[in-house]
Amino acid sequence: MTFMVTAARTANLRAMLADDRELHGTVREMMSLLESIEQEDARGYRRASLLDPSGPSFIADKKAQPTKLEDEPFQLLCALIAHGPYPPLRLPRQASSVDDISISGVSYSTSDATKFRDSHIIFHHPTRQELDPGDQIAGVINAIFQYTYDAQGGERVTDHYLLVREYLRVDATDSVHDIYEVFGFAGRFLCRCDPTQAHVIHRMDVVSHFALTPVWRQNKRFNHVLPVDRVSDPDQPMYLPDKPTLSAYAVISVGQ
Repeated sequence: MTFMVTAARTANLRAMLADDRELHGTVREMMSLLESIEQEDARGYRRASLLDPSGPSFIADKKAQPTKLEDEPFQLLCALIAHGPYPPLRLPRQASSVDDISISGVSYSTSDATKFRDSHIIFHHPTRQELDPGDQIAGVINAIFQYTYDAQGGERVTDHYLLVREYLRVDATDSVHDIYEVFGFAGRFLCRCDPTQAHVIHRMDVVSHFALTPVWRQNKRFNHVLPVDRVSDPDQPMYLPDKPTLSAYAVISVGQ
């Protein structure tokens, strides 16, 4: 009975779509939107592909568009490449812009694309890692681009880079409001609301997505950042306050 009802409804819908051109266009647009939403990996939870040894570690968006890098990202890119393993011979301003990439099975996208929910990331910065190897930075992706340049020795290098705006962590004045860092990776940290400082990073410097939650402390708004790259780390000790509150135990239970 259920099969017959479903078949009848499908037949009626097909007839409506065939007769009504306006409705046909609306449904086509709706299906395109639903397909793009279905492909989103909003916070990095779609991890099954990481277990496939035959899967590629990196997939680029095929819809690349030629672009010319503006001054800020170009200067940041030059500094990053000069710091890298392939000293450049010549660095052009031309690049190819893409909306999203997939790294180790996780999708990352720009903040102005249809998959904008995939744009918040935790990342490393090469110069900061030299000072603090465990340093993690929260930011939002403004641009992703494929870049090709000639390195010294005649080698042509092609790779993907991301322009990211950093959410600065709260300073000493407002650190009293950050009740989360005491719980280590299970609590993480507070940041300013608006992303400001720009960075250009290599795709391999991306760590994960993070969950962004606006919070208010004494009439001040902050962003709580919680990375989703892991649930627990048995090798990392968790530091607890002297007198954990009920909310503290709630955070611990989520982390474990």
